[in-house]
Amino acid sequence: MTSVQVLDSVIRDNAHNRSFDARRCYSVYIGKCFEFGITETMDAKDVYEYYRLRKEAEKNDETIT
Repeated sequence: MTSVQVLDSVIRDNAHNRSFDARRCYSVYIGKCFEFGITETMDAKDVYEYYRLRKEAEKNDETIT
């Protein structure tokens, strides 16, 4: 498993949690990488941007259907 896969799973697992935001995402991502012994390849800025892009894509998908 890569660190990006960890991040994707963190975002997916918290998709319906309204209090989950980019900062919490980064915190959980770091914890999961540590738990699985995976080196983090993204810093906070990268995770915040990735999270924002994923949320925008999800929102666009919802409005299209």
